[in-house]
Amino acid sequence: MRRMRAFTVNREERPQARSRQNKIWPPWEDSNFKLGPSLSELEGMRDGQTWKKTALVRFLEPDEGPYRYRQSFVGGRYRISTADHPDFGGRDVIHHYWSQSEYGEDDYRNLSQKMQYALELVDFRYFHSEVVDGKMIYHECDSSHPKGDPRRCKMCESGMDRLFGGHKAWSLSEYRYNQLMDVHSDLQNICINDDEELFGKEIFPGTIGFSCASCDTELKSEKELQVMPSAEKESFYLSKHTCPECGANDYAKEIAIIERANGEAVEAERGSMFDKLLKITATGEKTTINGRARTNPRSINYTITHEGQEFSNLEQDLVDMGMSDEDLDEVLKPMDLKWHYRPEMLDPAKFDSTEDYVQEVLDRQASAVNRENPYKNDVPKSMSYNNGNSTNGSSKSWRKR
Repeated sequence: MRRMRAFTVNREERPQARSRQNKIWPPWEDSNFKLGPSLSELEGMRDGQTWKKTALVRFLEPDEGPYRYRQSFVGGRYRISTADHPDFGGRDVIHHYWSQSEYGEDDYRNLSQKMQYALELVDFRYFHSEVVDGKMIYHECDSSHPKGDPRRCKMCESGMDRLFGGHKAWSLSEYRYNQLMDVHSDLQNICINDDEELFGKEIFPGTIGFSCASCDTELKSEKELQVMPSAEKESFYLSKHTCPECGANDYAKEIAIIERANGEAVEAERGSMFDKLLKITATGEKTTINGRARTNPRSINYTITHEGQEFSNLEQDLVDMGMSDEDLDEVLKPMDLKWHYRPEMLDPAKFDSTEDYVQEVLDRQASAVNRENPYKNDVPKSMSYNNGNSTNGSSKSWRKR
């Protein structure tokens, strides 16, 4: 992704972050959102010492919910499952052997599978960078102001290079995704109507019906909702419906109301996690593994809150920070998450055929589990799992009402 000129120096002056020598991907270059201490910070800590990091981020609303994909931990690293990928027709080496009774107990201890939920966000942190002994070192800026603040940050005072976090993808486990959805649900109960009396108040009495998003034809009346179980209402809200009037097949539009002090009912606009900055806090403990400073993966904990942040328009926020129209288009350009989280990070276009690409991925997976590729010269069979973009398996609702 092209860096924003308003927050960078000339390319010739910028430290080379992607060299084979230092293998460092600083936050402004990395397309994945990460929250934790830098390597230089970890090296300065003692084992068992606790660290804490915070970030303000703004999530970008997806068209069809989060990108879902299955992930396997095998061979000491995480690998993207191929069972959900349309090119593989359900063929997945890791799942194949994982489901076999002859797979040993020791193997099972080192193998796990889980569902991941990927979303896009804008990281509002700023970072300073410098070159020390030929290696790039980066530090998080102590000021959140677009131009920095020499009074709060010594590195701003020294004029050190300063860069904006920018557009990222964040892959969450189901547990952390549900944490985020809890915050989203809280925000959906808050009215964001452009009305001084109503803005910021809890929406009550709430949903009184559903209508077609295209022609406003009523799909569910208030009386029907009064006798409908909560689970059924949630299912109706999360599903697409065909309008009997115009034929459009889409999600239903919720009709929610909020009452003024005088009892007047007004249609309410709900807030969401896409309408304000969220504060993410991560904590963990430093450890040393094979002589290298690391964070103990079992110690990492996240909290996500929205208190203290104002509802706002993201594009206007970025413009107010001094971003040009060109840079605004770049930072808000949608990412192809299916490509971003592709199996083995291989490019299908570099292979003579799709099947050649598939077999190379399967061969690599087989090597990771020290087994033969069971699908060699095989033809795709039926899908083992639902497609990664299918209905969310979590009970939490991502849709903005």
